[in-house]
Amino acid sequence: MDNSPQQSDPQANRDVDVAMAADRPAKQSVRQLWLQQAQHFNELYPEDDVPLYLTLSGAEARDIRLLAEHQIIKLTEVGGIAEESKNRVVAVESDQQAFLQLKLAFPGLRVIGENFKGVVQGDTLTRFPTKEVEKICCAKIVNLDLTQPLLPTKNSEVFDFPVIRWVEKLSLLHTEIKPRANWCLCLTLNGTIGRLQPETSEQIGKVIKDFLKENFERSIDFEKSCKSLLGDDLHQRICSEELLEIDNLGQEDQQRLLMVFVPKKIAQRVHNHNWQVDTLWNLHYGGHSGHAPMVTWVLSFIWDERAQSMPDAVYKDSLNKILASAGYIEDDGKVQTIKIH
Repeated sequence: MDNSPQQSDPQANRDVDVAMAADRPAKQSVRQLWLQQAQHFNELYPEDDVPLYLTLSGAEARDIRLLAEHQIIKLTEVGGIAEESKNRVVAVESDQQAFLQLKLAFPGLRVIGENFKGVVQGDTLTRFPTKEVEKICCAKIVNLDLTQPLLPTKNSEVFDFPVIRWVEKLSLLHTEIKPRANWCLCLTLNGTIGRLQPETSEQIGKVIKDFLKENFERSIDFEKSCKSLLGDDLHQRICSEELLEIDNLGQEDQQRLLMVFVPKKIAQRVHNHNWQVDTLWNLHYGGHSGHAPMVTWVLSFIWDERAQSMPDAVYKDSLNKILASAGYIEDDGKVQTIKIH
């Protein structure tokens, strides 16, 4: 596999670097949630064959610096990655300038010079990473800190979401680790579903409506909690026969819809691979004061043998935990949970 850095859209990379460099309080709070998981898994697995932490850190690498500050990884006297920590953290960075910046900031840091789609060998379940990259993808914590929205793609007249497909591939790779171990996904997306053509907006709206309606019927508790989060109006639009044009939804409605849809879709994709998903955090932030609207999740993947004989029970358990820690992060960084009825 060619790990040399690839060129990418300069404007997109400037946007990423600006977001990382701003280090607003809300993002600091998100990093503290990541740190909690790193501390937890570091205590459980102080030594391991797979990395502790795989990250899309950006050029600023603030999450890696936080790991070093809390002694989860060790640095040399000149700020490089100490020998005993070289297999603990791996960064993914496709932009050439950011790649070099990471290498200069942390000599000895393992940096894969690709985008994450390249790391997992695309969006389909027909090709997977192998050898050393396969092991890297089985990190105890995978941090997909993305600035992109949940962009849909259409293959053979069927809409899918590449980011969710990547997570499914990660879940399959983790099943190959022996002995099997629980792992964590930290996922952050722009809080919109993408700027879509009107026809596509309606089609995606139908995909999301049908998917959520089916799950409302599957679990009354799930429907009640979703109604509490989404509000009566949006809940009614999902349950009715009227069109749901995603681009016509308000900004916060899109964020809240993603808070329900994304962890629900992930749980649906991975439960047949024996993973129960415990949604530890499900938060939105930004969207005003010039800040982009974002949604962030911390998802714990728990190996569950019941999936062999009772897949619906595993799936329902995942559903009923999706909004257990739902809420938002204020501009000053304070995390507020929402009381879900």
